[in-house]
Amino acid sequence: MGTIKTTNIETISGSGTLTLGTSGETITVPTGVTVSGLAANTPAFKVYASSNTSCASATNTTLAYNTETLDSDGCFNNTSGTVTLNGVSVPAYSFGPNVAGYYWVAAGGYFSSAADYDNNRIFIEKNTTDSIADVNGRNLYYNGLFVGTVVHLNGSSDTVRVRVIQNSGGSVDFVSAVTNAGFSGYKLIGV
Repeated sequence: MGTIKTTNIETISGSGTLTLGTSGETITVPTGVTVSGLAANTPAFKVYASSNTSCASATNTTLAYNTETLDSDGCFNNTSGTVTLNGVSVPAYSFGPNVAGYYWVAAGGYFSSAADYDNNRIFIEKNTTDSIADVNGRNLYYNGLFVGTVVHLNGSSDTVRVRVIQNSGGSVDFVSAVTNAGFSGYKLIGV
C-alpha cells in the first residue's frame, strides 16, 4: 500500500472515535515529527540539597532543596524565602504547580549519624501544615528513609515540601544529594 497525504482526518460525522491501526500493529512517528495535543506529565521537578541540612533533635526541619536538575515549568522554589511562581505563592524549598491535578511526589535521604536511635521521620507536607505521607524509621548505620504519595494540588495555591525530624539527642545532618533520591514529582495523566 502507498502513502496517503492529507492535511486533516476526521470521522464521517465529525465526532466520535477515530481508530488508527488494529491490535498487534505498530504506529510509527518518524524522528523529527512533533505530535501536539497529547497530555504530558508536567509540571515536573527533581531537586536536591547541595549540602547537608543540619537538623536539631526533636525539631521538624524543612529540607533545603536548593539545586534543580529538572523544573519543567518553573514551579519549584529553591530559595529560602517565599516567592511567586506562575501566579502561585510558593514557600521556601516547595513545589507549587500552576496546573491542577493529581501528582506523584517522593523524597528520600538519610541521617548522617552512625548512632543507633529510634524515631527518625521523613514526611511530605501539603500547604506547610498537613502531613500527607510519612515514614518513621530507626537510624542504624545510615539507614535510608524514603516517602512517596499521590496528592491532588489545585493549581492555584497548593504546595508541597519535605520535612524531617530525628531524636538522637543532638544535631544530625540529613543527606539528600542527587544520588540519594532528593525530592521529585510530576503530574499524573489520565486521572
